[in-house]
Amino acid sequence: QRRYQDLLGILAALQARIDALAHRIRVRELAIDLLGGAIHYISQRFNTEIRNLAADSLPRFTKGRYEHLQIDENLKVKAFSNEKRNFMDLDEISSGTQRQIMLAVRLALSQKLVNSVIQGPQMLFLDEPFAFFDEDRTASSLAVLPQISRDFTQIWVTSQTFPAASRFD
Repeated sequence: QRRYQDLLGILAALQARIDALAHRIRVRELAIDLLGGAIHYISQRFNTEIRNLAADSLPRFTKGRYEHLQIDENLKVKAFSNEKRNFMDLDEISSGTQRQIMLAVRLALSQKLVNSVIQGPQMLFLDEPFAFFDEDRTASSLAVLPQISRDFTQIWVTSQTFPAASRFD
């Protein structure tokens, strides 16, 4: 009888521990769901802001061939092709145009950083932003840079070469 009572006590203690652990698991699952929702909301908002900021420079860099971006939660980028009237994965787009698209994204990220952290005009330093661009893409990108944002009062560009016809201060 005594052994039976001892075992019942152990069983009750173990059951209480199981119940406590189950409660902790439910609390953590709820926290994971809440964090997932917050991440989704923040990601959507961030991606929308980057998309909107890139919408100005993207058509200029791509001579109107691509105007809009989609950025999903995993930061996968798609570009809207005016020619095909559909969003295209980057691997469906030429490597030169991919680089132009990603330059527009990097500039949008820079502008978002300036807007949210510094809040005022800044200089922008670009180290080899046109690496692997052909001369035409480089020249058109250089022409677009001064127009991308009033937040960047000066844009410094380092490059191995510049197109011969390029004019800048």
